[in-house]
Amino acid sequence: MAERRYSISQASRLVGVENHVLRYWEDELHLEIPRDRKNQRYYTKLHIEMFQKINELKEKGYQLKAIEPVLKRMLAGEQELDLNEVLRQNAAEILRQTSTGAAQLEPETVYRYAAETGQDMYE
Repeated sequence: MAERRYSISQASRLVGVENHVLRYWEDELHLEIPRDRKNQRYYTKLHIEMFQKINELKEKGYQLKAIEPVLKRMLAGEQELDLNEVLRQNAAEILRQTSTGAAQLEPETVYRYAAETGQDMYE
């Protein structure tokens, strides 16, 4: 039996965002969304779950840059993914880049990290 396919309108309703938000996330996160013979995007249950997770993390205040490693691991098939640990590791990497001058952190990122981990990012 063929896997259920959802149009972008159906997917956006299921995720709770506008169509253009899904397209933006696809571009920013370099996601390869399949297309049908008419060159229309279609989404599967996995895509819907992935976008729901992105939306959940965005609502918690995470930026796409922090979400990307979580998605890569989800897409690699990791079942028991500790989101907090992955996000913490990513924050540590961003800090390393910041200390070398390669990246800048927004103040709210520093505060959110401290609140969620109980650690000072600059210790």
